[in-house]
Amino acid sequence: FRSNQEEDNPFRIASNDDVFELRDRERRAKEAERKKQRKLKIWEKNPKPAYRLVVKSNIRPKKKQVQKRRQSRRSQETLPEFISKKRNMFLMQMSLNTKKEEIKKLEDKAQMK
Repeated sequence: FRSNQEEDNPFRIASNDDVFELRDRERRAKEAERKKQRKLKIWEKNPKPAYRLVVKSNIRPKKKQVQKRRQSRRSQETLPEFISKKRNMFLMQMSLNTKKEEIKKLEDKAQMK
């Protein structure tokens, strides 16, 4: 029963082995794609997407916008931290609900006497 419950847990943090294995798999897939692209003739290759063609301009973002972006990047938490925080919030809410139910049951018993 315990192992089935752990598998269904959406807050499970992947082990280091799983993370590294996934990263290695992605790296091998990218390398295979690069090798495949090298073997193709120029007319068989896809051109770069239009959104990658960047036109240089003299327009710069305002200082406030730049500062806001920098602050938001600093304040972003990592995925494991986010998952841990959400899990703790869930467990706290569950314990509060359980306590409220127990208090209600005890009050009902007290009124019956």
